[in-house]
Amino acid sequence: MSTTDSTPPFAAMRDHHRRIESMIADDECVGDLMLIGVALARWLDYHLPALAKGERLTWENLGRLVVKPSRSGSLEVKQILKRDIRRYDPITDAGSHFFQSRCGAPMIRRQGPCGGPATRQVLVSDPDTGRKSWLSGCTRHADWFTAQRIKSREVEPARMPFANAGGVLARHFPDIDWPDLYRKLDPQWAPPPEGEYEDDDLLIDRPKLRLILGGAS
Repeated sequence: MSTTDSTPPFAAMRDHHRRIESMIADDECVGDLMLIGVALARWLDYHLPALAKGERLTWENLGRLVVKPSRSGSLEVKQILKRDIRRYDPITDAGSHFFQSRCGAPMIRRQGPCGGPATRQVLVSDPDTGRKSWLSGCTRHADWFTAQRIKSREVEPARMPFANAGGVLARHFPDIDWPDLYRKLDPQWAPPPEGEYEDDDLLIDRPKLRLILGGAS
């Protein structure tokens, strides 16, 4: 059977299938992110102009495919992508600490922290890694809690913590210039450090291709 102008080449269909399979296997690529991912894959893998009149993938066209055929669809798509901006999420990181709801004041007559119900909490930065953790104190150890909180404010972390949230779609579209897109969504965004805390090896940068999303800002 011959390939017509409307039929994508076999290689394109194969790559598209692999990309979709990869997104399906990703536990974080679900819901609205999956819908946006499928729309982006159709456009980038098949170069389908049927998404809109012309050949530019705009916010309106993406919103029409993913959410609804109206201008509000493009706004919703932007909000979905904003939640996927690569970043360090202190709540996600600190939430793994056991004593977040228990007083962490050291005890004098026994080893370990107090462990009593915390009546006050605040996020503090690790001076070496910059990672956030919960400082929690009970009523009995209010003075200790206050002293530790003041101490943490006086110390500037040695570095920024590694990113631990967002960037889900970036895993499946590595050639898109995601930093450029993130800045369009949030002008205050700055690239967070990438790496692993086990060995502090930084991730290798990969070549990027700019994805032009025009239309209404």
